Amino acid sequence: MDDLDQNVNTEAGLLWCEASRDAKDVSLRCSLEELMDLSATIFYQAYKSPTPIRGDDEKKLKTEDVISRITNSLKKGSLCWIGTTCLLVHKYGYRVDKSLLISWLQACCQSLKSALSKANVIRSQDSLLWIIRALKEFSAMFIVNTREESHCLLTKGEMSTVEGYWQDIWNSLIHALPLFSPTALVADSALNLLGGMIMRDQVHTSVVSEDTWNLQTFKQSP
Repeated sequence: MDDLDQNVNTEAGLLWCEASRDAKDVSLRCSLEELMDLSATIFYQAYKSPTPIRGDDEKKLKTEDVISRITNSLKKGSLCWIGTTCLLVHKYGYRVDKSLLISWLQACCQSLKSALSKANVIRSQDSLLWIIRALKEFSAMFIVNTREESHCLLTKGEMSTVEGYWQDIWNSLIHALPLFSPTALVADSALNLLGGMIMRDQVHTSVVSEDTWNLQTFKQSP
């Protein structure tokens, strides 16, 4: 788990092995994603089949250790932990307890707000991209509209809680769009998430100001 706590500096905007073949850091990026993918599988296995601790064997994972570490690291906005959680939810989300998914969604919401509050938010676009991608996975898991099939059927109380998170996410991203406008990759990813939230009825107040519509992002030719 300590490997995921290491700070990783990569060229902005090239994630999920999207770097061109001649990019110097393509190997690092692919290795980083492989590490996160492997970590996601290990964490799920630890969650599914916790290994009891015997004696002083501290290397074995306990379920509560994994859950606590993921939640706390998400709140801190660690790129590697966010990416690992994104892949974990993508691959195994439908097998994870919904209360745990809700707590991770809350942590991602806090991480998003923290990232957007930084003065150099654009320099943190790698982390923002992973946060947004993780939120897309959560959005697919939590479909509020009961007419649609969902992996996580929510109670009224849970639905109210999750809807509050989605509204916070909507407000945060809408207000941040002017900052994203010069960076197409982040802007497109954010708009894709917002559009998916509307399609799934996850927000009830989806007001977009005139200033937002006037952004260069919406004026570019298709």
